[in-house]
Amino acid sequence: MKTLIGVTGSSIALVADGIHTLADTFTSLAVWIGLKIARRPADTTHPYGHGKAEPIAAKVVAIALFLVAGGIAFESIKAILAHFAGTAELAAPTALTLYAALLSIFAKELLYQYQVRIGRKVSSVALIADAWHHRSDAFSSVAVAAGIAVAVLAGETWRWADQAAALAVAVFIAWIAWDLFKQSAAGIMDTPAADEVESEIRRVAGAVEGVLGIEKTFARRSGLDVLVDIHVEVDPRMSVETGHEIASRVTRELTETIPEVTHALVHIEPYRGTPEG
Repeated sequence: MKTLIGVTGSSIALVADGIHTLADTFTSLAVWIGLKIARRPADTTHPYGHGKAEPIAAKVVAIALFLVAGGIAFESIKAILAHFAGTAELAAPTALTLYAALLSIFAKELLYQYQVRIGRKVSSVALIADAWHHRSDAFSSVAVAAGIAVAVLAGETWRWADQAAALAVAVFIAWIAWDLFKQSAAGIMDTPAADEVESEIRRVAGAVEGVLGIEKTFARRSGLDVLVDIHVEVDPRMSVETGHEIASRVTRELTETIPEVTHALVHIEPYRGTPEG
């Protein structure tokens, strides 16, 4: 709708905003595919699951936004230079384009609030990244509305404000893309899980019968999942079989109690203190 009204209403800024929104459709599709793949269970070729498909999808989103920003910036700068060089005359945007931009601000902010709430609930980087597209659309529409208003109300001398607004949209999109690109790297580079997640892991493991202490805990995030390596201390006098049973209980408790934990490798250590009982 924005692109069509922008073309018929002579607003390159609204056209740019419409292209930005159209790009969201394709990037949302990429996120959806990534999330579908990430939820697949582990198999013989992916023993740790498919969780990294989710941050990879987020990177696809970021790259798509970079390309959109570059195209909009190129066309805007070209039109502004042509205007000031006197080689091209810019058409005045119509009032309808301003109304479309204002409607877009309202609609996109509602979509952002809805999607980011779900993304935070399920701890999905890709879903939050995609939600930010709606927020960036809302912000860019603010710039578009301002540029159109100046171009319409200030007369022919200020018609280039519409092009300037389109350029502002491009800069904002590029900034959002860079931020999302950095965030999605966390899921691919196996960065540590949040402190509260690691604390919960230690609490759950420490509560298992037979566990006398926790020596080390390593928890890394892989897309939507958390992979755990944990060293638990047990009575050094117990049999290997009993120690194995305790390790199995720790694994089961971690994966069943903490939804994010999909894999836990438990290493048995001898307890150096005085075992209770």
